[in-house]
This record gives sequence, C-alpha cells and structure tokens, in this order.
Amino acid sequence: LMGELEQTGFVLGFTQRSLWTAMPSWTVGITERLSWQSSYQFMDAQYENGLRLGLVDYQVHGGTTGPTYSLGLLDQVQLTGEYTVVLTPAIRQDSTYYGLQGGWTHDFGHEMTGSFSGGVRFVSSTQEIPGGALTDRETAWVYKGTLRKKFERTTIQLDVSREINPSGFGLLLQSDRLGGSLSHNLTETLSASLNGGIYFVSGVVTNATSGSVPQSRFTSLSPSLSWKFSPWWTLDVSYSYAERAVDSFNQWNFANSTFVMLTYGGQKWSVSR
Repeated sequence: LMGELEQTGFVLGFTQRSLWTAMPSWTVGITERLSWQSSYQFMDAQYENGLRLGLVDYQVHGGTTGPTYSLGLLDQVQLTGEYTVVLTPAIRQDSTYYGLQGGWTHDFGHEMTGSFSGGVRFVSSTQEIPGGALTDRETAWVYKGTLRKKFERTTIQLDVSREINPSGFGLLLQSDRLGGSLSHNLTETLSASLNGGIYFVSGVVTNATSGSVPQSRFTSLSPSLSWKFSPWWTLDVSYSYAERAVDSFNQWNFANSTFVMLTYGGQKWSVSR
C-alpha cells in the first residue's frame, strides 16, 4: 500500500493491493489560443484479505472538462469542471464529489515556472442501511500550487496541495500536503535526488455506520541515487524514512526502508507518417 500512502498520507494496514487504472484524455483546438480539454478516470482497487484488516474494495469513475486559454507566451488560464463517483459495494456506500476550479500557469523566465489552481467541491456520501439510507454532505475547498526552478545541473520544485482522495477505509479523505524535491546531475551518468513531504489527513464526510477518520500527520523523506551505466541499463538505490502520528490517540509510528531497482530500457520503435 505504499502507493496509497504516498497519494493520501493515510493507511490502516499493509496488505497486497491490486489496482487497475485507465485515464484517457483528449484536447480539441478551437483557436490558436483557446482549446478544450477533457479526461476520464477509472480506478479499481482490491485488497487481499481486506475485510479482515478493515479495508474495502472500491471503484472510481470520474471526468473533467473545461477550456484552456493562452494569454500570451508566458501565461495560461484554465477553468475545469469535475464530477467523480466512488463505489464501495462491500459496505453498500456511494460517494460523489463535483465542482469547479480555476487555474493559472506563469513562466517567470530564467527557467522558473509556477502554477496555481483552486476551487470548490460539493461532497456527499450515502450508505444503505436496513429500512433506509444515511446521507451526509459537506463542502470542501481544494487547491494545488507548484513552483519549479531549473539550473544548469539542478532542479528544485516546491508543492502545496489539498486534494480529495478515495481510500480503502471506505471514506473520502482530505489530504493537505506540503512537499518538495531536489535533483542534481553529479555527472553525465550519475544523478542524486531528495524528495520529501508532510501530509495532514482527515475525513471529508462521515456517517454513523462507516465511522470516522482521526486527524493524522504523515511525514516522508527519501534520498536516492541513479546510475545509468550503459545506454540501456539504469541502477537506482533509494532510502525512505516515514513517520505517522495521530495526536488524538497519542500514537506515533515510523519506518525505514531501502529499495534497489535495476531497469532495462531497450530499443524503442516508432512509426510516423
């Protein structure tokens, strides 16, 4: 569940997760400056022995659409509408969130770019119970900001965001994240990077049967080295430190892990006409 932990900043237990995703997108040019972008997201998550660990399988169907307009060579603005449905049949619960958000991207020059987007999400969750259903509604604000600076051999990026994510807990999570990354090319074949972030996680909507999510804090730090020792082979070595705290339960956990990955990128074929 490391992928879910890095996305949401929250997990209840660790087990094997099978995740299927599909995210097609398309863009239609209207004028030289105006275009229309749309996308669809499908996600199917299944957990091995999930119910025994308090985890439930879920499916996500979502779509976004909206215009993008270039104000000039340095600025671009966007308006996006989103509608997402999260299905958790094991606990007979459906959740939806939808809304609008605006975005702006600016090129500051000297290899420095920034972007910011923000908007509102109207969230609802309905769970069937004997004799009826329980429904809860809430309004949440989401945002995302990125600042990126490139030097000759170094790249620095800072990120801040608030997102709504599905979870194996059966509820929608609100994840506030502050993070950053630093990468540096030591030589033509050897590079080093450092990634880190801190998450503040809470439940968006709750009801009487599915319970609630305690507010928690998750911190991660991961340095890594990448060595491309041949045109087709790359060796990556990384270390990761993670820490999770739930103040209301006076709970604190940490973990250390090391990863070694050997990657082969063979010949690529392309066809053009």
